[in-house]
Amino acid sequence: MVKTNINVLNKLKGQSKKLKAKEIVVKQAESNVEKIISEEERGLILKNYSLNLDIEDQTKSFLEDQTVKIHGVSTKMYNELGEIFFETQKKLSNNKNGVFEKWYLQLGFKKMPVYRLINRWNYIVTKWDNKNLIENLPISLSYEISNPNCPKELSEKVLSGEIKTLKEFKAEKNLLEGEKMPPMLLETFEYTDFSERYKAISKVASKRFEELSESKKMRVEKILEQLEKVLN
Repeated sequence: MVKTNINVLNKLKGQSKKLKAKEIVVKQAESNVEKIISEEERGLILKNYSLNLDIEDQTKSFLEDQTVKIHGVSTKMYNELGEIFFETQKKLSNNKNGVFEKWYLQLGFKKMPVYRLINRWNYIVTKWDNKNLIENLPISLSYEISNPNCPKELSEKVLSGEIKTLKEFKAEKNLLEGEKMPPMLLETFEYTDFSERYKAISKVASKRFEELSESKKMRVEKILEQLEKVLN
């Protein structure tokens, strides 16, 4: 009887060792897959950042790794904040007392960043097949393409990889809006002192920007972008 019990215990120990060995193999395989994905994502992320530093390769590689880490942490934060604000706004959509705005203002958030995060998360949800691509974009560029007023052709160029940076996006946007700008508006830009006027207007706008409604903010941004195009 004792011998039988010993045999049973030995078999159980043997099976336990086999299970542990299998778990190790599975974990190693999962780790290798994560490593491959991380390398791919690393390239997608870094192509959106310009680390033009006069440093040795080892230091540059280290800073690239740190850049990827920061991007990953910030992306997760932006996603979670966007989802929280999106869900809260939806839940309080029937409330006519402005509780949603009062709530996030009391938390220390401002209106524009909150709605940018909401738009970004909503865009990710509607473009779920491109989720990783959108997340790997610089946050400023993801804000641009998720803006409801963003021209579809521009957002499609970003998703297709034709536009890779915020600078390229703004250049394309300026060209597109320049084509639609009324001739009469263009004529008003011929004053020699316009550059100084623009600086003064821009200064006042930056000071009072947060006091404006969302619609007025969008109008101001559009006008300033048009003026910058003409001056550049």
